[in-house]
Amino acid sequence: MLFCGIVPFISGQQPWDTRLEDTHLVITNKWTLIFPVILFVGFMTLLILCMKKKYQEPDINWLLVLNTLILLAYLVMLYSRIFKAIMV
Repeated sequence: MLFCGIVPFISGQQPWDTRLEDTHLVITNKWTLIFPVILFVGFMTLLILCMKKKYQEPDINWLLVLNTLILLAYLVMLYSRIFKAIMV
């Protein structure tokens, strides 16, 4: 996922300085960072629980699947936002 984020920097013909010149990351509300952290911590917790119980409990398995899908959707949306900010 990190490699996909730097592809626009690698593929272009411009030098690094001009690509990063007008790129800024501004987080207007710090509370927006808490929900992705909760999502990632929940993913790691469910993954550890599923591996510990050897995928025997279907409820935890389905929670892991749902959490993984939401986490992937969030990462795709985040990547598209960053890609649009860099390439415009």
